[in-house]
Amino acid sequence: HLCKPPRQGSRYCEHRRQASRSTDTASSASFHPARTACVSSISCFILRPVSCLNSQMRAFCSSPDVPIGLYHKAAESTLHLVSDAMDQLAEEMPKVEIETEYAADVLSIEVGDHAFVLNKQGPNKQLWLSSPVRGPLRYDLCMQSAAWVNTRDQHELLSALADDVEKLTGARPSFSEADAKVKSILNL
Repeated sequence: HLCKPPRQGSRYCEHRRQASRSTDTASSASFHPARTACVSSISCFILRPVSCLNSQMRAFCSSPDVPIGLYHKAAESTLHLVSDAMDQLAEEMPKVEIETEYAADVLSIEVGDHAFVLNKQGPNKQLWLSSPVRGPLRYDLCMQSAAWVNTRDQHELLSALADDVEKLTGARPSFSEADAKVKSILNL
């Protein structure tokens, strides 16, 4: 259940207005109505950028709605299969130095002098990517599209990672197995 959007002329969702009326401890200092909106029926302390709350994706792309078991299965499969795809690219392109290491829910990928880090963030139910091309990014598991989606601009993790690796190596890795596995886990 998501909060109702703000009424005409209001900056706050219905849940936020009710919470602020019923409690003096509502976190108004950390609530930025111009940039965020509530995605929790329990509290307004879980915030996402407004751009993620469009009509098609809002009910399916918020991390609190993803069952924890599905999150772990999808995240671990994604990390393993991305590692496998990068190892395959390294075999196909021996002149490009590509090293991968996966341990403790962290996948490190070195492409020449550049390093990518992709890791699980269990408490947030997200995957975080640190890319030498794009910088740090966070991805939620989107139940509707069965993909890891960035909440700021809704681009998908696997295509962004493939784009970034291609910029550094000249070759595009195929993450189709990882994409198919996430879809199968979510039965889509």
